[in-house]
Amino acid sequence: MWRLVAVLAALMSAGCAQREYTYSRNEPAIGRGSPTVFSVRIRVDRDDSAVTWIEHVYDADGMIDESGRTLTGCTILDENNWEWCIDESPNERVWMRDGRLHQDYWGEHRVYRSWHVAFGRRLRF
Repeated sequence: MWRLVAVLAALMSAGCAQREYTYSRNEPAIGRGSPTVFSVRIRVDRDDSAVTWIEHVYDADGMIDESGRTLTGCTILDENNWEWCIDESPNERVWMRDGRLHQDYWGEHRVYRSWHVAFGRRLRF
């Protein structure tokens, strides 16, 4: 186990591994037959107080949507503790506490699972 942790740490420091966050909605989207999965990758930029958010939404039938945006005006303590909430978007709030990603979106509270991705493979420990 410690070897896996050491290898993953080396890959992440070399830029070969990154974190991916997923949330599964149990209710299928309108007109779809299976649960919807939201997969997010983020990049925190402390200098600009911004977070880059890349999202893929899919279900068992395939891709539903792909989008990317920059969340500006974030309060950032470090890469694992930050918050974005802006008056122009009262129906959405995104934050990370102790490495756990949360999103409130139109009354739905999402808590994402964290994965490490290296060479196209998901690793969770």
